[in-house]
Amino acid sequence: MEMIILPLSEVILEWDLSQVQAFTQLCTDTKGVIFFSGVGKRGFVAQKCAQTLVSTSALAVFLSPTNALHGDIGLVGPNDVLVLFSKSGATEELNILIPCAIARSAYFVDISLLKHSNFRKMCDMHVYLPLERELCPFYLAPVTSTAIQMLFCDTVSIALMKTKNLAREQYAWLYETVEDIMRKGYSLPLCTESDLIMDQLVELRVMGYGCLIVIDASNQFLGTFTDGDLCRALNSNRENIFHLQVGEMCNREPRWIAENSMVIAAMKKMEEGASAVTFLPVLDYNKVVIGLITLHCLVSATLFMTQSHDRGSDITGMGDQGALLISPLPEGYSLLVMERGQKDKTETNRYCTLNGVFQCALELGVDSYKS
Repeated sequence: MEMIILPLSEVILEWDLSQVQAFTQLCTDTKGVIFFSGVGKRGFVAQKCAQTLVSTSALAVFLSPTNALHGDIGLVGPNDVLVLFSKSGATEELNILIPCAIARSAYFVDISLLKHSNFRKMCDMHVYLPLERELCPFYLAPVTSTAIQMLFCDTVSIALMKTKNLAREQYAWLYETVEDIMRKGYSLPLCTESDLIMDQLVELRVMGYGCLIVIDASNQFLGTFTDGDLCRALNSNRENIFHLQVGEMCNREPRWIAENSMVIAAMKKMEEGASAVTFLPVLDYNKVVIGLITLHCLVSATLFMTQSHDRGSDITGMGDQGALLISPLPEGYSLLVMERGQKDKTETNRYCTLNGVFQCALELGVDSYKS
């Protein structure tokens, strides 16, 4: 065991720390996406590296070499960085991928374990991580080499946290669950399906959530009744609105989320489908209502670090990568939060920089919620 641990404990001493600093600075300065790629075991290293960097607010994603050669290379653009993990630069798939990336003007980084890697002359940055030998008894299985590359990625991640002065609160949001920030108890807007709609108008407006959660006598979830449902009830049942019950107009199949789900999953569920929503009932494993999570919960939590911004009326949208909800925003993107019910957007604009939390810019408007 000692002969296995000792070489890894001395690995960092063999590194050229200026290369670590240069790669960290590149990750900090890039305005686009950092794509990590590799084949075989190094593919797993690339995935792990991308996921770790996302937690430091870097915009990073794994790019499968095979999928890249079948069209996914189109994701890579001039402002992006492509990082390839290899041992010697002799991998066939990567040799085919590199010219495609160069043609798209991406910044190309080779992280290899040979000083004279085959990719060295083609890349914009070459990171050399010395490898004396694999600890496999046959010197074949990539055990030491992959460990070294993962250690390099973790070192860069820690350096990024320090470079960006990442606060504990900013990092903690990744591990928060819905249960941590949901509304619960007496603050829940509950009603039964037999309640008259007119009797619930005060509850609907006073609670301020724009919705009611419909339950039975056992707190079992039956559906939701929203501002939109009220408008539809008024339009279709003008004279009968005083006699309509909530159960006649409520949505029986709304979106909901489990109590142990991650906050990121709640954000994604709010956004999915043809139209976004601003709330999700929270249920336990028996589908009993235990809480409610709203977009306001997310904004109020440490997910969105509010800062004043003098950017006029510059509103950014989701862009081509709107599906990457768990990815952070590049520098300069902003979140527009607008008070509900305000007609004049120019009077109520308040900008919040996301500090690399989500790749999204949400606009809370009067009549719609759009991305």
